[in-house]
Amino acid sequence: CITSPRTYVDQIVFDESSYDASKNMCMTVYWSSEDNTFENKAENKPMLHKSTDGGKTWSVVNDKFGACHLAINPDGTLYAGKFPNYLGTATGFDMKTTTVYKSTDGGKTFTQLSIKNVRAFTTIPALPNSLYVAASNGLFRSDDKGQTFTKINNGMFPTTAQLLAVSCDGKNMVTQAFASQG
Repeated sequence: CITSPRTYVDQIVFDESSYDASKNMCMTVYWSSEDNTFENKAENKPMLHKSTDGGKTWSVVNDKFGACHLAINPDGTLYAGKFPNYLGTATGFDMKTTTVYKSTDGGKTFTQLSIKNVRAFTTIPALPNSLYVAASNGLFRSDDKGQTFTKINNGMFPTTAQLLAVSCDGKNMVTQAFASQG
């Protein structure tokens, strides 16, 4: 069981708290799209979409948190982050201040967490209050849904980490770093 962030701009996460045993599926799904051209709208901007019927229909829940990396805890706490390494500078987010945002109301509003210089993050369903973050100054874990963070790496850590995978028990972590061109 490995969880990891996306390596592309669109991101989909399933809310395990919406699992319907009679249908054998999660009913709530979030999709952070790079654009909304699938809706045949003239305006092309990133949006956060939500489905409550297993992906049959979608609605825009937030037009500020599209083109994001998403992660979700089993209780439905949604995390979103925007990273220029995926999106360039057009989003207005600076890598020196990139962070993770948390929503407890289904993506309608988000609160910025205290950690900065975020490169990647993920959650682990078996540890429902956990949030793992790869930042430019180390690897961090929160056991209280992002209220506080503890540095968990000693020694070398790639400051250019852009992917993070954590085992289901939280004991094993892998990061992938990319060399910059230029």
